[in-house]
Amino acid sequence: EKWRSMNCTLVQVSDRQGDGLFLVGPEKSRHLRNHLKIGVGSRIVAGVLDGPLGWATVVGDDGVRLKITAPEGPVPPRPPVDLVLAMPRPKVMGRLWGALASIGIGHLYIIGAEEVEACYFSARTLEPQYRLPKLIEGLEQVRDTRLPEVTVEKSFRRFATGILPNLSPHGIRLLGHPGAAHSVREVLASPACREGRVMLAVGPEGGWREKELDVLSFHGFVPASLHSRALRTDTAVISLLALIYDALPGDRH
Repeated sequence: EKWRSMNCTLVQVSDRQGDGLFLVGPEKSRHLRNHLKIGVGSRIVAGVLDGPLGWATVVGDDGVRLKITAPEGPVPPRPPVDLVLAMPRPKVMGRLWGALASIGIGHLYIIGAEEVEACYFSARTLEPQYRLPKLIEGLEQVRDTRLPEVTVEKSFRRFATGILPNLSPHGIRLLGHPGAAHSVREVLASPACREGRVMLAVGPEGGWREKELDVLSFHGFVPASLHSRALRTDTAVISLLALIYDALPGDRH
């Protein structure tokens, strides 16, 4: 049976039936049936959102939804990286949901900053009903079930005074900032990166203001430069996260 070559199909606890079986959504069922030629008796890689991941057997098909057994396998570990992200333009945020879920984020904090337009926080791309399908799609692509926790705080001050001081300690806190004295690779060479959780902070495309940098530095964020050029938010975020995961020991991926 081929495990590594296929995506997974995610179901939610609300899809569970009284007999302990799960109903797959109509769109996913159609894809499995028509494109992957999955039918009753087939075995698929499936997972319960924030639950176990493993093999499941298709035991029913009413022409609309497939019915599968509960996935047999462990719950994947929580990703070891958290992200603080100054709210980007809504279209950019819409593109990032799936990519962030795929690369692996434990907790995502979307915050305001002086260079962030307040109107961005009323965008539909932040709404749970918009982001959840994107996050699930990203998880399915990498065979994971652990949905990133999402906190939205449009006030930088409230994040810095009410949330940040109460977070559990991280092995390292990294602040992406063009022109920093140290490169990302140098900062990630620290032994702390190999032990505790990692938190990355990425600012707006206009950059963090000096007082914002001071606050983040006070809370242990180490400035690090990815490139001498100022990159777009989506490019910078994914590049930084890829470097972080490359620096982590293999058993923490």
